Amino acid sequence: VLHVNLPPHSLDYDKEITLNVVVDGWILSNILIDTSVEVNVLTFDAWHQMGRPTLQPSSNVLYIVNKTKAIPIGVLKDATITIQGAKFTWDFEFLALVEEDNFPALLGHL
Repeated sequence: VLHVNLPPHSLDYDKEITLNVVVDGWILSNILIDTSVEVNVLTFDAWHQMGRPTLQPSSNVLYIVNKTKAIPIGVLKDATITIQGAKFTWDFEFLALVEEDNFPALLGHL
């Protein structure tokens, strides 16, 4: 179980919960947290920012909230992430999405 110290404004249910996260040594800011999602997603832009690391093929098909299919361009296996000093190893699906609302990633399971 991850206990994250969130700023007081994050308890406002009208606002998104975001954190700064280090993924394989790359600092990604403004990462959206949504614990109802079962995968971790990084955008195409984030993949480029990280130096385009080698991805493994992904067999997943993701469905976006508007019910369209999103086929990942690949999966980054066993990425080391650091959240507030705590280290974890997670997989990230990379989607060919352009960052919207400045969210380069989505953490779905904490």
